[in-house]
Amino acid sequence: MINQELLNIINNNNIIKFWLMIDKKGEDDCWNWIRGRFSSGYGQFSANTYEGRKVMRSHRFVYEITYGKILGGMQINHKCDNKLCCNPKHLYIGTQQDNVDDREYRGRSGKSKLTTNDVLKIRQLHKSGKFNQRMIADMFKVHPSQISLIISHKNWSWVV
Repeated sequence: MINQELLNIINNNNIIKFWLMIDKKGEDDCWNWIRGRFSSGYGQFSANTYEGRKVMRSHRFVYEITYGKILGGMQINHKCDNKLCCNPKHLYIGTQQDNVDDREYRGRSGKSKLTTNDVLKIRQLHKSGKFNQRMIADMFKVHPSQISLIISHKNWSWVV
């Protein structure tokens, strides 16, 4: 059900303008927002409406014009983990707890991939001089910047 309330304040030119700001790929691919962003990394869409200027997150706007109004206490989550994605197939309505549970289920909880033993091994490999930071990062499936922070004791400083 389309959100008629939103359509009543957003004119067709704004909707056309909105879809031009998305890099639409295949039907099941992410459709990335290619314009402005909020500091949070989500797409930022603003439109002149009959009620004045309205600024909103792009994925929320596409959800509302596709599926309907977002009720209070609910948010729009991404199945694809891509904050810029505006493909309606990749969006679902849920609570903050749904998002936290989904993040945990997909292994994006923010908890470290590394153990204390991994950190000791990383430092040992680097000290040997046989491996550069990128090679070590590949071994442990982390970003090279993480290896740099571990080696310099900026991260995991308590592990010696």
